[in-house]
Amino acid sequence: MSRLKQAIKNIALKTGIIDNSFIPINQIEQTLLGKNLGYAYQNISDETLINESVASNTHLYSIISRIKNLSMNGKYKVMLNTPDGKVEDEESDLYELLQQPNDKQNFQEWLDSALTMLLVTGDVFLKGDTAVGFGEKIMNLETLPSNIVDVLVGNYNNEVLGYDCTLGGRQKRYSLDEVYHGMLYNPTIYGLEQHRGLSPLQAGYRTLTADNELTTAEASFYKNKGVSGILSSGSDIATFSPEEAKQLDDALKARMGGAAKANGVITTGANVNYQAIGMSPSDLKIIESGDIKLRNLCMLYGLDSKLFGDPKASTYNNQSEVARGAWNNSVIPFNNKMVSYLNTFVTANHNRVQGLTKSNGYEIVFDTSHVQELQKDKKVEAEKNKIVIEGITSLVGSNMSDDA
Repeated sequence: MSRLKQAIKNIALKTGIIDNSFIPINQIEQTLLGKNLGYAYQNISDETLINESVASNTHLYSIISRIKNLSMNGKYKVMLNTPDGKVEDEESDLYELLQQPNDKQNFQEWLDSALTMLLVTGDVFLKGDTAVGFGEKIMNLETLPSNIVDVLVGNYNNEVLGYDCTLGGRQKRYSLDEVYHGMLYNPTIYGLEQHRGLSPLQAGYRTLTADNELTTAEASFYKNKGVSGILSSGSDIATFSPEEAKQLDDALKARMGGAAKANGVITTGANVNYQAIGMSPSDLKIIESGDIKLRNLCMLYGLDSKLFGDPKASTYNNQSEVARGAWNNSVIPFNNKMVSYLNTFVTANHNRVQGLTKSNGYEIVFDTSHVQELQKDKKVEAEKNKIVIEGITSLVGSNMSDDA
């Protein structure tokens, strides 16, 4: 065994990370490096993800808000399948539910809460209640905050039994009929055993932590900026009296103070020493790396950081390309997930109560046909279709001429 590997084993034994010297060195390295450098998977609680992202991180708040605000420009439509195709329905109970999901929120407020939970925690828990006079139709829809919901899992076959919601010391249990759990697939053992989604921030947690630390370091730098150096006597024998120090301080401020003298040079014949204090160039470089952290966080959600003022983030020719990318790579995919949850839980309930099937029943869709940023794509697609149709028409005409 090399000296380096032996040193790794000794460190692991001394720190208590392992308690068996016969454990293979490759397993020790993985354990040691994983625990000390953060490489091993560790489940981060929903509460931590919320507190360290949208509740306190400028970049994450802006990213999540951008996705949600763009989502509001789309339209959730109720469509009815008919023999002549799909037609928009604005008279059904399902349509009324989308206008006012519950007595405390309109649809946009509800969508804001649901998308926040999905984007930050990877989970969204939809609670549906029936109303008197509507049969068994769900006519009240709320979002249970992921950070106060526990999924109840059976010990026998790992099936979900229900959901516990705890807030302010009060706990309420919901059945599988009352709550629908939508989630971003989580392939980790924790995700599979506990039936919890994988937050994008779980994958980017080290980046999020580094970004928060950078912000703290920057704030500390400005807070403690105060003075940039210490002036003292250059002699080991003579020192400044308090009166002399004040006189020198006042004279220095008079000669060096003011924005007009920035980056200027002052010379003096006095025997003095100057000791600079504050951040070193390398420390400042670390703070300047905040742009890189912003790009990495944007990548988690399929966004280009140019949307947030980063001029070096993209090679796109114009802002419209960036905006279109935001829709195609982030807004539409996340809203389509939300639509699928609604159709599985709410729409299926309305169809079942009314004796409708999927082929002749209702369906919720996320409509973006009116979104300005996406019109170029539709124009290009229409032009391609026109070329294809013209080609087919020409080919058919040519064959008919040959047959004649």
